[in-house]
Amino acid sequence: MRISSIAALVAMLVPAAAMPAPLRSGIYSSVKHIPEADDLVGNEIELHLDSPKTWAEFVMCEGWCNSTYRVDLVRTGESFSFDFDQPLYNPDGKAAPSLHFYVTGRMRGNRLLLTFNGERDSEDRLKLVKRAYGLGVARIEQAGR
Repeated sequence: MRISSIAALVAMLVPAAAMPAPLRSGIYSSVKHIPEADDLVGNEIELHLDSPKTWAEFVMCEGWCNSTYRVDLVRTGESFSFDFDQPLYNPDGKAAPSLHFYVTGRMRGNRLLLTFNGERDSEDRLKLVKRAYGLGVARIEQAGR
């Protein structure tokens, strides 16, 4: 009797723990400071899902957080997608061909899972945060140009 009660309780708890949190507006981040190199690495996105036209502000930090991208989101149930072009420059400062990214996002547990260009090895898990970090750095960088 006792074993069957424990088994029933476990059966009820396992599906609840596996359910992802609902996708909601807010700032999600994986941006970290690497003190040894004085680098910022990771991704940060501020989702705006409550307006009729959903959008986000996104930054990809690779050594530093240089530029934000304002992107329109395509919603599909509890997931979304967007794309953007990251401009590149040669060492002499001249424009080089840009990189195109197609990004999908969905909740996995309590983290936002971003996948870049459909590649599973590019997945990044972002946590909900109270304040922008990478976006804040990039906004300051952009304002100084």
